[in-house]
This record gives sequence, C-alpha cells and structure tokens, in this order.
Amino acid sequence: RFAVVNAPVLTVRAPINGVIRMPTQGLAAPVTRDQVLFDLAATQTSRAEIARLRSEAAARDAEAMALMAEERNAGQIVTALRRRVVVETESELVFLSRKLEEARADRQLHEIAWDRAQAEFRRIDDLVKRGRIPAKELDEAVFRRAEAEAELTSDDARISALRVEIEAI
Repeated sequence: RFAVVNAPVLTVRAPINGVIRMPTQGLAAPVTRDQVLFDLAATQTSRAEIARLRSEAAARDAEAMALMAEERNAGQIVTALRRRVVVETESELVFLSRKLEEARADRQLHEIAWDRAQAEFRRIDDLVKRGRIPAKELDEAVFRRAEAEAELTSDDARISALRVEIEAI
C-alpha cells in the first residue's frame, strides 16, 4: 500500500562531462534537504571546454584589471577633489577676511561721520536755542545724525554676517 505525493520534480543537469562516482540509492529512495545525492567526477575534458574555461578566466581577469584601474582613477579623482576643496576653502577664507577688514574700515569711517554729525547736532541745537539760526537747520542736523547712525547699524550687520560666514567654513 503506497501513496503518491504530488511534489515538484527537479531536473539536475551535469555542468561537465564525467562519471557518477557514488550512485544514488535508486528511484523513490527517501532524501533529506542538503543531502549529497551523488558525486560527479570529471573524465576527459574536451579541448573546446578547456579553451572556453581559459577564455572565461581571461575575460574575468580583464574585468578585474579594468575595475582596479577604475578604482585607482576614482581614488585619484577623490584626492584631487579633496585638494580642490582645501584650496577653495582657503581662498574663500581669504576673500571673506578681506571683506571683513573692509567692513571694519567702513565702520570706522562711519563712526567718524557719526561723531561729526553728533557734534554738528549739538552745535546747531545750541545755536537754535540761542536764536541765532532757524530751527530748520536743527531738523537737517537730526537727519544727518540718523543717517550716520543707520550707516553704523548697516556696518554692524555686515560685520556680523561675515563673521557667521567665516565661522561656517
């Protein structure tokens, strides 16, 4: 009394010419997963097979050489890019440092202009209080002082922005 299990049937094909050394236990013999069913020993390998294998080995060697050359080339590109980043970073730092020096110099000039505007405001304010010049002159002095103060605020903002850029690098 036998039962038949409807299971997939696998076909195994020999990759080389040869002889089965350890024969199977026969048809319908039970097997387990990863069990060696038989050994295939190569007999005479044809010259065509040897030539094909040598050709395949040569092709793989050529691929390996090409990949190594590509890897070397990629390494050289990465090294060149790293050098370029360093040069560009140093150049950017020099440029931003010069801009910062320029902004500080502008601020010093605008401080002098503000001091002058402040002194002029005081002088005109005193003259207006004594009735020597019209009050309209005081309005213009207030405007010049406010303008000089706005220049200082602008310079401070520019200096701060440049410092942030330099620190970011």
